[in-house]
Amino acid sequence: MGNLSHRGIPLFQGKSSCEVPAARTCVDAFIEPHWCACLDWESVDANDPIVQRAARAFVKFINKYNSDNTDECAESTLREVQWSARLVPSGAFRRFHSSKDKDGFVPNMSADTPITSVMYQLKLVTDPGKAIFEMSLMHDISLDEFKFKIEDISRINEYGAQARCVENTLEHLRKFCYCRDAH
Repeated sequence: MGNLSHRGIPLFQGKSSCEVPAARTCVDAFIEPHWCACLDWESVDANDPIVQRAARAFVKFINKYNSDNTDECAESTLREVQWSARLVPSGAFRRFHSSKDKDGFVPNMSADTPITSVMYQLKLVTDPGKAIFEMSLMHDISLDEFKFKIEDISRINEYGAQARCVENTLEHLRKFCYCRDAH
């Protein structure tokens, strides 16, 4: 049986190492939740209060990310949320609820399982500069906090000269900084 503590389980080496453990999850395989086949994206109204709170939290996050450079970078504000979605168990996955496999194992995928966090994807626009961002973020329900990872944030429109004040010195800020002198 393959070892859950290993990221990859070789499928073409001896029988004992190629069996994928029945309890293996996307987390065990180091698969990010938004790529997990057991989950689907469900649209959420862009005006939903939780989506609006997440969008405002994102703007606060990028303003904090730029906070050491406020002489160069203007403060961002939320212009609009263009679309949003949340990760939910896939329809195919839910159909297996209480169905036995060939060994008689019955999975417990009941609605009683406590949900501690929800992953969202947002596409939003900020001002100044009409920057368009797409991101994945986690809403920690127990703490009622939104958590962002910088690598899960993409600026999907050109920033061009908007970031010229940091383009050679603070490359990590280019997608977030709207230079004050770009007005």
